Amino acid sequence: MLTRIQFKERVHRKYDWILDDLKSHDKIALISQNLLDGIDACLKETSDSPYFEQFYSDYFCVYSIDSIIDMAYALRGNRKTMCLTLIRSSLLYHQDKKTSLKKSPPKEEGKIIEMSDAYLKIRNLDETWANDDKVIEYLVAHYAKEVKRLPLQIFGYLTTRKNEKKLKRKYKNYDIKYEKYRFIKLLQRAQDALLTEPKAVVSSEEKVEFQTDNRNSAITHDTTNLSVLDEPITEVAEEIELNIADNPTMVSKNKSISNKVRAKEDINYSEQQTISQKIGDRGEELVLRNEIEKTKEWGLPNETLSKVRRVSLESDDYGFDILSFDQEGNERYLEVKTTKTNGKNFSFILTKNEFEQAKKYGNKYSFVIVFDILNNPHIWYMGNPFVEEPYKVKIQPFQYRVDVKTIESVIE
Repeated sequence: MLTRIQFKERVHRKYDWILDDLKSHDKIALISQNLLDGIDACLKETSDSPYFEQFYSDYFCVYSIDSIIDMAYALRGNRKTMCLTLIRSSLLYHQDKKTSLKKSPPKEEGKIIEMSDAYLKIRNLDETWANDDKVIEYLVAHYAKEVKRLPLQIFGYLTTRKNEKKLKRKYKNYDIKYEKYRFIKLLQRAQDALLTEPKAVVSSEEKVEFQTDNRNSAITHDTTNLSVLDEPITEVAEEIELNIADNPTMVSKNKSISNKVRAKEDINYSEQQTISQKIGDRGEELVLRNEIEKTKEWGLPNETLSKVRRVSLESDDYGFDILSFDQEGNERYLEVKTTKTNGKNFSFILTKNEFEQAKKYGNKYSFVIVFDILNNPHIWYMGNPFVEEPYKVKIQPFQYRVDVKTIESVIE
């Protein structure tokens, strides 16, 4: 699924030309019980039809598109997916309304859309057409190349008049306009799925070994359960309570250098970076879900709930990963650190910006540690150990920036 920022960028890139009359809307969309009931009705029918008209009139035409997207991403699981589907449907419907008011250029008259044949095949598969996900699966399986090269805007008739008449005789309440915008919406969802499909990861049986010295002893980089990183998150991770020891011990200094050195040619840095990124993303998603659940339980207003988000997707300049709120509605700044280990002694990387923000925000800032991310994730709200000195944790520099100023050399 696209991130919130990616989704917004795609919407503005594709549809800004039809949103001119809505740009003056600056109202912020909020989650309501009516919205949740409507989305649940759509999920029950596996289609956006039950709630589409009301969503279009009550949300799309009233609130700013960015705030509607923010609202959708504040939802969880299938509700979020269906709300994004309703947004896409509204965009396509609005596009259809806008273009129908303009006289089509002569060259467009009589033109049939490129995927018309695919539409006819799927439309006659009643069980497939009744379910949006099945339509997308069919398109991806049978028309991947064609779907990938579709233009941003699709113009033309859905099918010929002759075929339209046949379909009207076969299906009661057949509406060619609705059929067109629904099919185009599904085409674009299929295109999104094809263009954002996840890259392959190392299977759970594979291991990568790094040579450490001339005796060929090896440090094993265990990749067990890596497939978890590509699976959807279905549950909220459990919180645990820990305390920071007064005198934390660092890694033993008695280890020989030979046990620390890894042969450079044996390390797949690209793979390691990909895995680390996925581990970090999954940890942040777990903490975000936990924060949303807590703010709901505390009964904070929907306006506050809609602001809980992963700011790390927007910029690295914040110095924290998640903006959230406490029970009184005060802002909290959470920096998430994720590890495959199950606790006790551990270390993490701290950037200069994170360190500065931690000192700046004091008790409003908290490090959140996600343990055992690949097996049984647990969340520890560590707090901020940098509120006052002496710190309860040890920090050690492991990189330095070297600034070099040069002058033009003089050769005699």
